[in-house]
Amino acid sequence: MAGFSSRGTLDGRIKPEVLAPGTWILSTRKTKPNLASDSYIGLYNQNYGYMSGTSMSTALTAGSLALLRQYFQAKGVTPNASLLKAALIFGTQKLPGVSASDQGFGRVNVENTLVALENGNLFYQDNPGLQTGETVTYTYTSNGQPFRVVMAYSDYPKTPGVGKDLVNDLDLKVIGPDNKGIYWGNGYMEGDRLNNVEEVIVYNPEPGQTYTIEVAGHNIVHGPQPFSIVFGDMTYSGTVAEINNEEIKFSDGKAFKLDEEVNFRVISGEEELPSAALKDIPPGAEAYLSFGPDGEVTHIEAIYITMTSKIMSKEGARQLTIFDGTRWTMADQVKIFVGENKLNWAELPIESEVKLTVNPVSARVWR
Repeated sequence: MAGFSSRGTLDGRIKPEVLAPGTWILSTRKTKPNLASDSYIGLYNQNYGYMSGTSMSTALTAGSLALLRQYFQAKGVTPNASLLKAALIFGTQKLPGVSASDQGFGRVNVENTLVALENGNLFYQDNPGLQTGETVTYTYTSNGQPFRVVMAYSDYPKTPGVGKDLVNDLDLKVIGPDNKGIYWGNGYMEGDRLNNVEEVIVYNPEPGQTYTIEVAGHNIVHGPQPFSIVFGDMTYSGTVAEINNEEIKFSDGKAFKLDEEVNFRVISGEEELPSAALKDIPPGAEAYLSFGPDGEVTHIEAIYITMTSKIMSKEGARQLTIFDGTRWTMADQVKIFVGENKLNWAELPIESEVKLTVNPVSARVWR
C-alpha cells in the first residue's frame, strides 16, 4: 500500500471500496509539458512519463469497468452501475497484511471476473427492488471451492448534513445447509447499517450442499430499492511456479491435479496461442482456474509477456534496466540461462541481449 493512499472513514463505512495500482505508472505526457510544474516522477520518452496517484488508479479501474460493460453488452445485457460494481468487486483480491479498512474489498483484478463469467458458474442479476420487510432468496450448490456473494445498489440521495449517509438499507446474508450457520454481509451480525455494498465469502463450503442467499429490505425510506447481485465459486488465480506430471503448482504453494478434460487458453503478449496445452504455460505466467460441479479444474487461462532488449544497467541483486528505459525486478525464483547453461545474477553482463519472460500482474521477471 502506498503511504499516500486513503485509509478508512471516521464513521466505519468501507472506503476505499477497491484498490488499483497507482504508483510509478507509465502514462501519456502532455503535448505541451511544463517540467517545472507537472507531476511526473520520471520520464520515459517524449510521449510517455511516470506518474502516481488517483489519476492513475482511477483510470485503471475505469478501464476495467469498461471491459466488463463491453462483455455484458456482447452477451445482450445492458448492465446498470450497481451490476458493474458488484461484478468488479467479485473479482478483487485481498492483499495479505493489509487491513480491511485500508483496502476495502481488495485489489481490482478484472480478469478474475471475466474468467468466472465466461468459464465458471457465475450468476448475476439486476433485481427491480425491495420495500421494507420484503426478501428475495437465491440458492447455490457448492462444488467445494470457495464462493463469493456480492450485493450492491445505488442508494437514494440523502439530504446533505442530515442523518447518516445510508438512506435505504438492504441486508445480505448466506444461510448454510440445513440452516446451520449464517454468514452476514460484511461480517455485521444482524445486518450492515452503513454500506450499500455487502459481500460474503465462504472459504470452506461443504461440497454438494445447498446454501441459501437472502437479500432483505431492512429499512427502505424511498422505495422500492433496486439492487444487483453476483455470486458463484471464485476463480483461483496465481503465479505458476512449476508444471509436471499433469499438475500445476503455484508460487503460494498450492497445487492442482489436472485431468484430460481441462480446456486451455494461453496468451503471450497480445497473441493467443493456437491449440494451447499445459506445456505451453511457462513458469512465471499468471494463471486463472475455473472449476466444475465436483470441484475439478475445467479451464485454465494463462497470461505472460516476453520481450527482447539489451541490459543497460543492473541495480543490486534484483533489478535491471533495459535499453527502452524501463526497470524490471527479478522474481525470487528467477532463472537465468545462456543456451542451456544456467548463470547467476553476477555473471549476467551489461549490454547483453536478453529475452525476458514477465508476469504481467506482478511485473516480475521469471526467466
